[in-house]
Amino acid sequence: MLRSTRSPNDTPKATRRHESTKKCTSNDSDRSNIDVSLIYEESDGGYLNQEMADAFEEFHKAEYLKNQPARNLKSVDLETIVENADIYKIWHLRYSSPKFCNIIRQKPAPINAMVVTRGHDRIKTEMHVDPKSMKQMEYWRCDREQSLVWRGYHAQFDKKKFQQRAAFEIFSCVENADLTHLGFKTEKTHPWKKSASPFFKFFKILCRWLKSSLITVTSFSMELSWFRDNDVVNFDQVSMILSRLNPEFLKKIKFRKYRDGYIEDATLKMLGWEYIYSYPQWKKAVELDIDDEKIRMKMKDYIHFSKIRIPLKSKDIRSFCEELAKNQPTKQQTRFMVSRDFDFEDAKEILKKNKFKLLPNGKYIINSKSQLYISLFPIESMIIYYNENAPARMDGNY
Repeated sequence: MLRSTRSPNDTPKATRRHESTKKCTSNDSDRSNIDVSLIYEESDGGYLNQEMADAFEEFHKAEYLKNQPARNLKSVDLETIVENADIYKIWHLRYSSPKFCNIIRQKPAPINAMVVTRGHDRIKTEMHVDPKSMKQMEYWRCDREQSLVWRGYHAQFDKKKFQQRAAFEIFSCVENADLTHLGFKTEKTHPWKKSASPFFKFFKILCRWLKSSLITVTSFSMELSWFRDNDVVNFDQVSMILSRLNPEFLKKIKFRKYRDGYIEDATLKMLGWEYIYSYPQWKKAVELDIDDEKIRMKMKDYIHFSKIRIPLKSKDIRSFCEELAKNQPTKQQTRFMVSRDFDFEDAKEILKKNKFKLLPNGKYIINSKSQLYISLFPIESMIIYYNENAPARMDGNY
C-alpha cells in the first residue's frame, strides 16, 4: 500500500509559503540564470520515495500492454514504452520515475522541427514529427510567479516560472534531436495592451542551458524587432541562438521583420552585426532568405551565400548589377530568388536602356573585363550571377 510522506502540519506551511511569494507584474522580473533545481526535480522523478516511482512504472507497463493488439503479450520493458510514446507522453513519463527519466535523456526527442513563439506572458512551442503531425505545448505566466503548462489539451500548474520551465524543456527537446528546422516567432501585440512587450530573459536562460551543446539543425529562422525591441536586442537574440547551432549542419538562415500594425514599422539596418557576420554558422550556411522590404543588409555581408532570397524590385535592377560588379562574388554562380511580382520584362528593358549587352546565350554582361554576367529566369523567379574567372569548388556550391 502506498503511504503519503506528508505530515498533517505540511498544509498550513505550504499555504504560508505560497502567500509570501511575490505577485507577478508586467515587468520581466525573472532571473536570467538557469534554475538547476529542474535537473534535481527530474533525477528523483519529482517524488519523495522509490515506492511511488515503482508504482508509476507498473501503471505505465499495464497501460501499454492493455493497448496492444497482441493480447498474449505479458510483459514490456521501459525502453519499449518510451520508444512508442509521442512527445506529450515523453514528458509525462520523464517526470514519472528516475528510470524513465534516464532512458529519455539518452534518446533524441521524437520530433524533427520546432517553432518557438514568444509572447508577453507565455511561450508556445510547436513540435513537428512530419508535415501532417504537430504537437503543441504552452507555458503561461500565472500569479504568484508560478506557471501553467499546457501539453495539448492537458494543463498542469507548475511552481517554476514560465520562462525557466519553457527554456529547460525546449533545451531538453533539442539537445539530442536532429532537426530539419528551428524557428522563433512572436505573438501579435495585444490590442488592449499595446505597451506590453514580450520577455527577453527566456533567450538568455535557454542559451545558458545550451552552453556546452550545439543544436543539430539544417534550417533556422527568426522574426526580428519584436514589439519594441531595439537594435541591441535584435543583435543579442540572433547572436545567442545562432552561436548555439552546429555550423557543420546548418544550411539555411531566414529573417523576417515583425509587424502587426500597432507599432512603427521601421526598417532594420542590422547595426552592429559585424560580429555575427564573423560566425562560422554565417560563413558556412549556403542559403539566406531576407525577402523583406523592412530588412536592409549590405550585399558584401551576404554575397558569400550560394542561394539568396531578396526583396528586389525590377526598377532596382541597374543598382543591383552595379553592386554585383562592386562586390564581385568569388563563386562561379550565385542564385538570387525574387518575389513572384518581380517584373522580368521591365527588368530587361532597364538593362537594355542602360547598355548592359545581351549575349546570344541569354547572359547580360555586368563587367566584361572580370567576366561577370547575369541571366534572368522568369519561370523560376530567379536571377543567376556568373563569375567565369572564379575557380571551381569541390563542395558543389559553385
